[in-house]
Amino acid sequence: MEEVRVRKLQPLYFLAFLIKKYWKGNGSLVVAFWGILIIGNLLIYILALLAATMGKIEISIALLLLHFPWQIYALGCVWACSKNTKRKIWGDAAKLFVILNLALFLGGILKEII
Repeated sequence: MEEVRVRKLQPLYFLAFLIKKYWKGNGSLVVAFWGILIIGNLLIYILALLAATMGKIEISIALLLLHFPWQIYALGCVWACSKNTKRKIWGDAAKLFVILNLALFLGGILKEII
């Protein structure tokens, strides 16, 4: 019985391993940027839009609230993994993207406050 339970949890352990791996900068920049940041954000927005069009506003709002911590995680992964590329220019471009993204976000907040 215990063996069956452990086997069912293995995908969660693998997911936790991947989450830590990219956050610590031990993954590929390509996967961090295109997979975690770009595709991850698109999935959240598409699911939120689908939920809203189906009348599931609570689910849509929950997904949009999930976007903020996901964005922080994704940008952190891109920054941490920027050193894992064959050409330094891609790592520098990734860091510039993170800086611009944060500047736009903070600028949007300041615009609403002021």
